[in-house]
Amino acid sequence: MFDLSAYTKPTHPVPSRHPSVTPMTPAQAKSTAAALLQSGLSNALANMLDFLATCDVCISTHLNVAGRTARKYLKQRILDRFPYTTPDLQEIFDTYGLPYPPEERLAIYTLGPVGIHLAKMRLGYQPSALFLALPLEQVMRRLALNEVILRLANKAVESGWVSYWVGSQRAALQKDGKPFFVPDAMLRLRKETQERVYLLAYQDTERPQHTVNIIRTHEAAAYSRLWYEQWEVDTFPPVVLIYRKSIVGRWYADSLQNTSGTQVAFYGRSLENALKPVPDWYNFHTKAKENIFPW
Repeated sequence: MFDLSAYTKPTHPVPSRHPSVTPMTPAQAKSTAAALLQSGLSNALANMLDFLATCDVCISTHLNVAGRTARKYLKQRILDRFPYTTPDLQEIFDTYGLPYPPEERLAIYTLGPVGIHLAKMRLGYQPSALFLALPLEQVMRRLALNEVILRLANKAVESGWVSYWVGSQRAALQKDGKPFFVPDAMLRLRKETQERVYLLAYQDTERPQHTVNIIRTHEAAAYSRLWYEQWEVDTFPPVVLIYRKSIVGRWYADSLQNTSGTQVAFYGRSLENALKPVPDWYNFHTKAKENIFPW
């Protein structure tokens, strides 16, 4: 769980060309991580590890380390960088409506093999190591969701709430020692004795069956009651859905219009609207707009 109050304003590092990296076996990565951990991690490095273990991928403007430091972490295999050029990223960021500083070079980062072991040693769970193998379109889905979460967290801080971002691996419900339900992300907001918990889900595919699958998996998680002890909540959290195409929202509305007795509340907005400072989210059950966050 990453305390977003510890996430300071990014320094907008400017990545240079990708430094050469040395291939590592899993055993080498593990021993290198153990040596680094034994020598002591700086607060900045520990914070970066926790952040990337939570969000999986981030752009250079969210990494929050200087360019020289980023290049050092790349050489140490603490970080890995995706092989995309700035023009490629600017074009697809424009397609998604995601912001970027046009005067700077862009890069996408994830944890490298050493960083993954460091994060596992610190946090007790294995961060995802799959993102470097994914096509850019799938990576963009996570970046889009991350952008929405960061904006919600900033609004929470402005309203006096402490926000905690729980990544998919950490938030996964376990059954018989195996993941039973893995949400895209969880956001926990706390203020004095109050707590609000939300599940976030992102859909980029224009397939009605994918919509049905997302509804069914969340319903199955709710009926399992595993969340009661593992998430330490009294009611199943509302699901906040983000999607790129408006037709996806209509599919959710159609699929949920006859779901009486459900334990899950589904709300949604398009990605374009989710990036705007508008408080209302669409309730797919009542077909009305509601302010579901405490601000």
